[in-house]
Amino acid sequence: TALEDVEGKVSTTTIARGEILVSGSSDMTVALWNLKTGRNLVTFQAHRGAVNSVAFSGDGKTIATGGDDGVIRLWKIPILQ
Repeated sequence: TALEDVEGKVSTTTIARGEILVSGSSDMTVALWNLKTGRNLVTFQAHRGAVNSVAFSGDGKTIATGGDDGVIRLWKIPILQ
């Protein structure tokens, strides 16, 4: 499966529950992808610089991101709840 609708250079990825991939990109965005369909579920601006790290919480309901802006953010994503 190839996820091809990504804007900017992909800096980091991680997978939760074997079905959702989250990516962080140089264009300051985070995107969630359905691995079974390859479809983008949501993309949002996360930082004021490139997104360098992404991680899911143990329960898969929260995403942590880190960026070039020196900020770590926690995101509760409705589609993961």
